[in-house]
Amino acid sequence: MQSNTPEPGETRKTTLYRLQEARGHPDELRKVIVPRYLDDERFTADPVDVAGIPSLLVHGTISKGVTDWSAVLEKLTSASIEETNCTAAAVLVIPVDEAIFALSYGMGHLLIEPLFIDPGFGLSFAVRAVDPKSVRQVTRTAMLAQPRYERSSVPGGQNIRWYGIEEYGEIVGRITGQLANVELTFNRGRKRRISVAGTDSLKVHLATDPEDLLDDLRRIGKVCAKESPAEELEFIARLRALKPRDPLIPRLNDSLDDLLGGGTEGELALALPLACHDVEEEHQSYRVKIGQRRFTTEEDLSLETILALTQPLPAGRRIKALRDGYIQICADHEGEEPLSRRVKGHLWISADIPMDAHRYFLHEGKWYEIGTAHLETIHNHVKQLLSQAPSISLPLWDPAFTREDAYNDEVARHGQFLLLDKKVLRTTQHPHGVEACDLLGPNGEFIHVKAPTGSGELSHLFRQALTSYDALRYDPEAREELDKLVKATRPGMSVPARPTVIFAIALKSKKKGQPATYRPLTVDTLFTFSQVSLIHTVRVFDLVQVKVEVIDISPQP
Repeated sequence: MQSNTPEPGETRKTTLYRLQEARGHPDELRKVIVPRYLDDERFTADPVDVAGIPSLLVHGTISKGVTDWSAVLEKLTSASIEETNCTAAAVLVIPVDEAIFALSYGMGHLLIEPLFIDPGFGLSFAVRAVDPKSVRQVTRTAMLAQPRYERSSVPGGQNIRWYGIEEYGEIVGRITGQLANVELTFNRGRKRRISVAGTDSLKVHLATDPEDLLDDLRRIGKVCAKESPAEELEFIARLRALKPRDPLIPRLNDSLDDLLGGGTEGELALALPLACHDVEEEHQSYRVKIGQRRFTTEEDLSLETILALTQPLPAGRRIKALRDGYIQICADHEGEEPLSRRVKGHLWISADIPMDAHRYFLHEGKWYEIGTAHLETIHNHVKQLLSQAPSISLPLWDPAFTREDAYNDEVARHGQFLLLDKKVLRTTQHPHGVEACDLLGPNGEFIHVKAPTGSGELSHLFRQALTSYDALRYDPEAREELDKLVKATRPGMSVPARPTVIFAIALKSKKKGQPATYRPLTVDTLFTFSQVSLIHTVRVFDLVQVKVEVIDISPQP
């Protein structure tokens, strides 16, 4: 008979969490488990001993009964189908010295109370332990008004620099690679390469022998305690996370609460939590609980969905409503089959808030001070764009204008500019139409005009410019339609193959019940989200050798 007792040196790839705000007493360890699983008769929570350390083991089966597709197949085939969904889950909680670790098996991550998960623990280990020349996968988020997530993979691994990660405006949320000079049970005394993946959790081969396991956990803890990441991975840690008890956090939370109520000092955006990254594409519905509202929706989630729930709440209660609530991705239309754990509502929000001459960015529920190096890189790029002498002259925005079309009409009266605002080009590829630009300049420049009050409007402007150029470059029908439109008004005029793209911006501030005011367009007044979005847009146009200009048309004070 084969023994199930692990041999010395045996390991198993395990998902490891480090827990915060928790104490190591056996009774206290139960607090890190989602209460409903402790109360569920299908689950067992047992005090256990791991090499002499009192620990907690919770295990059981998550069952959602008959699948939602059983009824569909019965209707289609008249066959009797009553298949059920059952998922095993276990978590082992072990206090080790000053830290508390949780080892997750199966769907065990669903059992851990999210409040206790130490965010960024796995990433903190990875940037200090992974060989920068053997990075296999990187997931990063661009700090845009609508955050963009990208995952890049190279099966054999490559140098981190070859992933083309921007030095500005990107947060690396996950990194997978091979350990450099860290010895764990898996590679102890052997020339074996060990691969790890770091996010909030750490996926790593851990010993199955109790004593060796504790040794692995202690070594992992020591690596995380190192002051500096590996030199080539240091840029990943450039955004400084504020400590949980930083005195700035209450002020930032007050500003965030105001934004959730409709305030204007800062920027909000919907963000996809990294905990949901692997399953979002499979979603059929979202279960939402915020404040007193609880519902399931099959529609795509939006920032407006969340703001509609927070804005009616009293000041000071909005963030709490998000933190007490949750959004969960489900695999069925009824919201009965979870793909993700219940992710706290505030983790679905990103924010950019200016305060005391600094910029703070909320991501994955943590506040970051955008470091000097980050800001300098961003600002230098934007300053260079703003300082370039424009190739054409545009009139300033009239404060009496309430819409961009009024400005466009006025500029078109000068005779040099052709009005293309709202004149869409409909083609087979773009049946709903695409707008080339707002104004066509005297030399065929594509001029896009905006008087924004938030970064979302500027992000839309930049996307519109990219979409229109893409259509005119790759869709012959769009090109023909534009030529017809231009020649119908200006018979001798033609559009260059690579027209200069110009963003004409009048930066506007507007508070409820007050008239709009305008500010000069500078790195100090332009939203951080927008600066990053602008730089990314310029980089894309650079690839196709299209010049981009930014012209400040804000009225003079």
